[in-house]
Amino acid sequence: PAMPEMTLTTFPTSPVLTILPTQDSLSLTFTSEGLAVVNQNAKDFPVASLLMSANHNTVILDAFDIAFTSANGGATSDIERVKVWKDGGSPGFGVEETTQTATGQPNLLSIGTFQGATSRLDLKAFKGPLVVGLIPVKIYITYDISQFALPGHEVGLKIVSPTSFVQQAPSPDTVSSAGFPMQSVPTKKIQDLSSR
Repeated sequence: PAMPEMTLTTFPTSPVLTILPTQDSLSLTFTSEGLAVVNQNAKDFPVASLLMSANHNTVILDAFDIAFTSANGGATSDIERVKVWKDGGSPGFGVEETTQTATGQPNLLSIGTFQGATSRLDLKAFKGPLVVGLIPVKIYITYDISQFALPGHEVGLKIVSPTSFVQQAPSPDTVSSAGFPMQSVPTKKIQDLSSR
């Protein structure tokens, strides 16, 4: 049998285009929360909240750092734990955020402690990284006060700069520098349980 005839045709090559991710900027609004006085052994005492949004698409946060602030002798030993909670939808921090279900605490994003004067709060710990989009996301930062905290000590927190936020790598996104450093004011004065 005869071989079929073959014709080679050359097609023009299309250009190779690289698709780049959108570069977003994370905007933050910091608010001091809670009363100016806190009891020894208080759990989930709100210190601050952050309202965050991206300007184009999404920003993915793996962690962020807070710095301990104090007055009148306050020390990191006054704080047992630092927690981060996603807003449960009701105004202010309360039962809706801390509710326990059969599967745990759905709004609890991270638990940390102070290592020296700072605490890195890992947002991937329980739910995976925190994805912030165009619709604002609110989180609360709370302290568990030690039962041995000294009355009269004052405690607070500060977020020093945009570099305090750790984004999922690689990321072209930025954190807006507006409002830094962000600090809880006033510091929270610890009082003896008996003075309630």
